[in-house]
Amino acid sequence: MINKQITTLLDRFDGGITSQLRSRKQKECSLVANFDIFSDANRLLPHRDLDSDTFKIGESYTAANAKLCRYLAATNAGQTGTLLYGLGVVTGQDYAKIFKRDLPNGAWEVVHPADAQDTVDRDENVFIEYKNVIYGWSRVDGTNARIWSFALTTGTFTTSARTSAALNAADVAHGGVVQGLVHSKDDILYLPYNTVNGSFIVKYNAGTTTWTDVAITLPSNQIITSICEYGNYLAIAVKPRIAGGQSIVYLWDRDASLTTLSEKINWGNEELQIIEEINGSLIGVSTLSAGIYTGSITGYRMLIKQWGGGLTGTTIIREILLTDTIVIKGEQKANNLLYFMAFTQIRDVYYHAIFTFGISSSGVWGLTIDRVISTGTVVTVPTLKGFTVIGDKLYIAYINGIIWTIKRTAASALWDSLDAIYETLVINDGDSSLTKKLIGAEVMFEPLPAAGSVKLEYKINEAIETTVWTEVFDFDTDDAISHGAINIEDTGITLPEYKEIMFRITSNGNAKITSFKYKSEIIGKTLF
Repeated sequence: MINKQITTLLDRFDGGITSQLRSRKQKECSLVANFDIFSDANRLLPHRDLDSDTFKIGESYTAANAKLCRYLAATNAGQTGTLLYGLGVVTGQDYAKIFKRDLPNGAWEVVHPADAQDTVDRDENVFIEYKNVIYGWSRVDGTNARIWSFALTTGTFTTSARTSAALNAADVAHGGVVQGLVHSKDDILYLPYNTVNGSFIVKYNAGTTTWTDVAITLPSNQIITSICEYGNYLAIAVKPRIAGGQSIVYLWDRDASLTTLSEKINWGNEELQIIEEINGSLIGVSTLSAGIYTGSITGYRMLIKQWGGGLTGTTIIREILLTDTIVIKGEQKANNLLYFMAFTQIRDVYYHAIFTFGISSSGVWGLTIDRVISTGTVVTVPTLKGFTVIGDKLYIAYINGIIWTIKRTAASALWDSLDAIYETLVINDGDSSLTKKLIGAEVMFEPLPAAGSVKLEYKINEAIETTVWTEVFDFDTDDAISHGAINIEDTGITLPEYKEIMFRITSNGNAKITSFKYKSEIIGKTLF
């Protein structure tokens, strides 16, 4: 008989989510949601609640009929401050209409009173400001695609800011149009689009009022999915048009007089969805669908790769195994982090959420579910639309069933409606063949605020494969800095024997977690 007692302390949280559930890297976890892990490696800091966003009293538009789907921050008409603009629709139509609100806590209103601003449907993928003008696309269907504009200084909506045969061919069935950018090196607007015959980038120089509809042409077997700045270059992410093809990132020096690209980076056989520069490296988010492999049930994956230059190729930083498909809708770089909106299933739980990837204050790459929009074991699917991050504020748009919904980070200091969750890796105390007895477990935290509470749960052995947890305690004493238990507090039942165990810590009411420890005793026998 072995009677060895082990005390284990967890006080690093910045590694984020991994699918290597039996990894020995204690800074990683099986799940973290609604916590900030990047600001402080030794604390789990809860995010504030999300509140329903509102329209001004007397405004004829509501979330239901405005149908906001994209956001951007820009100056107001007088160039004296910053407003948040939203891409909505004309009541009863899907024509583009522009809305605005004050930051951080204003209410939405129509920018311009005229209601008939366009006569064809908006495209929901592009909404960008360039030199006090907002640009977007209408009807990307391969026959009538065109670029509209809205001047912030005059309130003038121009339905055909740019139209041409090349742009007219943009087709949603072959990749559609992609959110563009204004490159800081040349102050020029770049807008990618895809057609049945190939993929291209529009280049617009407002200084010379020059449009170049085909500034660069990509190979016809590829679809542009994302672009970003990379030093002096424009990084262009493409995915293959056929299953099993190669995703690639091209580096382009933005010289439209040349037909060649500066660099080609092979990214793998998955579908590259997002490219962004974080901390000097190119970071790519890719998806792999089981649907293209007959009979496969384990092929759904999300991969996050890094390229830091040179000839060494890409490095996988995270490979997250999924139990259902993944849909990514929109991305943004903010606070030196990559945010992206996604719907997927991780270990049989569906998440509609904002994911965050980046590097912590201690220099560790990590992935989190930054904000959960909805979660569950069955598909009750919100349709994700768009979001933006401005400082510490988040604004989200989605359809909840059939109801258009807009939310924002709570204006006041509230942490009640969103549970922040941290789930450990699978713990075996060094050997899964041995039986252990859990003697006690304790969570440490900063002094609990008046509304703060901390819950501790576990699951063991075969139950690790399920979504069912057993509660140890749910503690809410004001100003306490830790709480532990040597049995199930509600019933007095002893803590379990196990071979493998996982713990889940749930924070509510702004309980800031600083560490977790547990004590176990090895009671099993070894065969050799």
